[in-house]
Amino acid sequence: MKTKPYSIRKASQSITVMLYFVALVIHNLYHVTAIDLLWYLILITCFLLGTFRKKIIIYKHLVGLVLLFVLSGVLNILFVGNTSVFDIVFLVFFAGIYQLLVDDELDERFILAAIYLDCLLVAFTIIKTGLGKPIFGELSNNFVSVLLFLPTIVYYIRQEYYHKKISILPALAVTLTCFLAMGRAGIITSAVLLFFIVLYATFSDKNWDNARRLALFRVGVICTAFVLLGVFLLFLDKLLAITVFARFSRYGMYGTGRMGIWEEYISTMAKDVKSILLGVEYSQLPLMVRYRNNLHNSFLNMHADYGILVLFYIIYMFASNCFRCIRAGKWIYLSVMTVLFVRACTDKLFGGGAAATCILIFVLLHIRDKGLWKERLGKSR
Repeated sequence: MKTKPYSIRKASQSITVMLYFVALVIHNLYHVTAIDLLWYLILITCFLLGTFRKKIIIYKHLVGLVLLFVLSGVLNILFVGNTSVFDIVFLVFFAGIYQLLVDDELDERFILAAIYLDCLLVAFTIIKTGLGKPIFGELSNNFVSVLLFLPTIVYYIRQEYYHKKISILPALAVTLTCFLAMGRAGIITSAVLLFFIVLYATFSDKNWDNARRLALFRVGVICTAFVLLGVFLLFLDKLLAITVFARFSRYGMYGTGRMGIWEEYISTMAKDVKSILLGVEYSQLPLMVRYRNNLHNSFLNMHADYGILVLFYIIYMFASNCFRCIRAGKWIYLSVMTVLFVRACTDKLFGGGAAATCILIFVLLHIRDKGLWKERLGKSR
């Protein structure tokens, strides 16, 4: 039987997106030239599939956001010097990939497969390298949560949009993997995400009465607690000797380094109008020599790279999306978007060359470009 071109296109798009999320993890775990080339090849393929679709759709919100980024980036290049042409090119690439991620023909099962494959890759690398030891070279193991959140966010938002069943298993897999990675911010935010998903899955089933929902919710919370406790006890002897665990118990979520970085940036920014409007030069910040231009706060990094207009626009879009989600009862969208933004407050996620920028565009625009706050009655795939 001859395969329809429609089916081939749908399969190719879905497989390429799966490879995109898997290759992103491999690209960060193993710094090998062949793997880097494969990553860029997949990146270009996703861009082409998203940009030159069978039915080309130009989203006005996407065009506006990209233009704002590009113009602000150019101003930064001319007057500050933090951003580069390379960063702007990457941002345009991620905008093209966004169009692939919102395509109706994309199959979420392939994104789900990417989540599980990424969790297995990271868990295998952690066990092989040793609990508490860095697996990304110079990057902290906290970065594990960032990589795993990217496909998870896309998966859950699309599942909710197409009125499909919300499963807790992807969130549970991500939480357990983040626990193995021993990143403080990753553990906390992934656990919060799991809590939101369990809460939604328990109370969204209309066929269940309140007593059964509450019972299931309690069982879910208890099981999750026991799983985490079991993993904790299994590696207790190693945990006591790990520096990151000692820092977790002593400093909690933030520690002292981030506060010093933020204070240095804000105090330097307040000295002149140009720094407020366009961003502070990294060369003016002594701590950036040590932290390689990582302000450990995505919003400060966005201000440094693109200026105050982009920062305010992102904050406005986030606040507006929250109201839209509440109005439409899109609690999964609200949950994953909030978790992403909270996680972004403690590390550099967004930027021209950072893959999380693609997901930033996704959470900011999907609700607008797809009319998510308006129910598409009678429409199904």
